[in-house]
Amino acid sequence: MDVENILVIRKDELDFYYPNDAPSNRFDPRFKTLRVERRGLRKWSSFEEDPAYLDKFKKLPTGYPSNWKPTAFPWTRYLGSETNMVDLLKSTLILRLNIALDIVSPGTSVIGTPKHFRSYGTDDNRLEGGPEVHVGPDMFVVGGDPTTPPNLGDLEARIVAFGEAKVKHADLTKNATEFLPGTVGCHESWLAQAVQCCIDLNIPLGWVQTNFEVVLFQLSRTRNPQSQSHAMTTRSSNLQSSHSVSLLSDVTEEPEYTSPLGRETHDWLDFYDGDFEIPFINDSIEHMRHLTPVRSPNCGPRSPMTPLNRTASRYSPFGQKRIRETTPEEPASSQESAHVPPTPCPPPRTAPGNSYAGDFLSSPLRVKTISPSDFSEDIRAEDASHIFIKAYPLDDPNVGKRLFELIMLAKRAADLNVLRIGPWKLSHSALDALET
Repeated sequence: MDVENILVIRKDELDFYYPNDAPSNRFDPRFKTLRVERRGLRKWSSFEEDPAYLDKFKKLPTGYPSNWKPTAFPWTRYLGSETNMVDLLKSTLILRLNIALDIVSPGTSVIGTPKHFRSYGTDDNRLEGGPEVHVGPDMFVVGGDPTTPPNLGDLEARIVAFGEAKVKHADLTKNATEFLPGTVGCHESWLAQAVQCCIDLNIPLGWVQTNFEVVLFQLSRTRNPQSQSHAMTTRSSNLQSSHSVSLLSDVTEEPEYTSPLGRETHDWLDFYDGDFEIPFINDSIEHMRHLTPVRSPNCGPRSPMTPLNRTASRYSPFGQKRIRETTPEEPASSQESAHVPPTPCPPPRTAPGNSYAGDFLSSPLRVKTISPSDFSEDIRAEDASHIFIKAYPLDDPNVGKRLFELIMLAKRAADLNVLRIGPWKLSHSALDALET
């Protein structure tokens, strides 16, 4: 059996047995809404099915016989909890993915999460200047040699994509207007939880896995606020409830475009317009090359942290959304010991010697502040302005191929040092052009 065939999901392979008293949909109270406004969610229309890049891998032998299929024992189909669902998926869909990944990209696997990660927090669960929170995604894709396992603290540098598992109640007609457009039954808060992990580690690709579908997503930031025809706003219920006056930066120029607290399918304006207005990464880099001089290949990557001299309330050049103040660095003297402990910034994904991608990503996109200070920039303060999604039901025989395509896109972007949230979108054809 070759790679292409092992990714084909057989009929009834992902069927579940639902108990009559199956629990209702569950939500993490820390996550309520996506950190984008109503026009920020788009159908991922440019997601390439069967890209040419993967053609060379499809016929690679896996060593499994042509009639092989994963074994799912009856009780593994009993859907009484999220753990039950993940158990079946790990013995079927995820198993198929890991077999294919081991052939095509040895050292790349989908695994359960062994740790929680520091999180910048959402607008719903953290006050301005509040302490770090922690989030733990259900799955992630990791690369590298597993025989020399890194310390848990060093694991972040090997992650290329996140996956979040959620159980959807069997009654799909219940509260159907609350589902995200283009999905079978994915709630906004479920996607928001997975998106938060990506924002925290500056990773643009991930997916939400339910018992009905796989929702693939990509994050992007607009190049400048003029690329959108509206003002964006922050949403911080905790902040509003603890202060008697509102901040000027929380006031929108066009109140009719603000995001409602409880959004429904029809609230996502322009969703079916797709992602056409966001350029591909190769187009973005070519444009920036004409604007920014490229450094010498002998120069190492610039630090992702730019020193500042004083705290400033800033606005993002990627949208008119106020950025939270960053946390201070380690005090230089005992006189500064009263400061809050530092917030670590995710490790840079650029490597010395790769000038065309590393130089571009570390220079023109770095946010400049209005004055120097003792604080450092935190990339997590930059909200994604657009989220592209593409959903595939589990009864689609090609759902394994589509998820494999997403993971290979993330791994390939990581190898090219461009796996980060930027004012672009990724695709295999765009990475083809970038390589040449």
